[in-house]
Amino acid sequence: EQVQFLEGSIDNPRCLVKGAAGTGKTLMAIEALKMKSQEGLKTGFFCYNKVLGGWLQREISSLELKDIYVGGIYENLVELIRNSSFYSEYNSERQKTADGKPEIVFRKLIPHYAMEAIMETGEELDYLILDEGQDLIRPEILDVFDIWLRGGLQKGNWIILGDFHNQAIYSEGLKGSALIVTLENYTSHYSNFKLSLNCRNTKNIAEATALFSGFENIPYRINQIEGEPVNRSFWNRKDDLEAKLLDQIRKLLGEGIMPSEISILSPRKFSDSSASKISEFAINDISNSSDVIPKDNEIIFSTIHSFKGLESPIVIITDIESISGNYNSSLLYIAMSRASAYLSMLMNENVRD
Repeated sequence: EQVQFLEGSIDNPRCLVKGAAGTGKTLMAIEALKMKSQEGLKTGFFCYNKVLGGWLQREISSLELKDIYVGGIYENLVELIRNSSFYSEYNSERQKTADGKPEIVFRKLIPHYAMEAIMETGEELDYLILDEGQDLIRPEILDVFDIWLRGGLQKGNWIILGDFHNQAIYSEGLKGSALIVTLENYTSHYSNFKLSLNCRNTKNIAEATALFSGFENIPYRINQIEGEPVNRSFWNRKDDLEAKLLDQIRKLLGEGIMPSEISILSPRKFSDSSASKISEFAINDISNSSDVIPKDNEIIFSTIHSFKGLESPIVIITDIESISGNYNSSLLYIAMSRASAYLSMLMNENVRD
């Protein structure tokens, strides 16, 4: 599937790649970036998530590619603004609105001034690659790409990869075909590709992810490596949860697991999470960081939102209090599918049934 896509991207100027978690979308995006850069094309490779963007920058920096933009979209757009004559004006407006309504900064100010900067400098991309594309299909961002990309989205060269049905948690309720309709307001001719083989999760993790997420149909073909059973523990009180989390960490480290191989994911920010009560081990909260390189003696903590697009050998999901509703199901799907080798879930008793 992956080879077929890469070969197809050579002959098709615009490609929409659909795939569930673990099907290799980010790996394919990196391979496409290498191909396009080696062809001498100025290429932008963007995602929505700051943490994923930092990881991509670190991974790609060793490739020594030229004429590329890589990382989180907002960080790259602000850099465009900083290199234009509009930076002072943007900064003044940002300071007026950031404290009260930060969404205005991201939804209006950054896109607006980025377009001004692009038009001022005449900057153009020859090729555009979007990873976790379901998060970037929003009009204010597509407007920027439409003037930044040579030929615009209608006639330019691009690849958009995403899980449009199951991971669209930033799209204000839109998912699946509704997101595609938004994209087709900008471009009507493109080739479709699908990645269906789950290359990340063991069979036990993939089956449990599909079961807990409530899928009528499993959205991927399952890896046949059995792996460890998924651990499920239930708690009633917060102190019970904290004790179970501590016991799970002790057990893993006692088995020779490196702390840096363990990621604790939560729907809550660190200060509100059970992980914040753990003082016996060093825990590094990367939720708002672009530096995702853990020290050997540090366990990673992240909100589920911030860890989207990344993976970890061992994942402990904590603070699970509800799995009902589309949003909670999507969050759980994202969290569970991050684990490549071992998954542990700490859930409130009220979700046992």
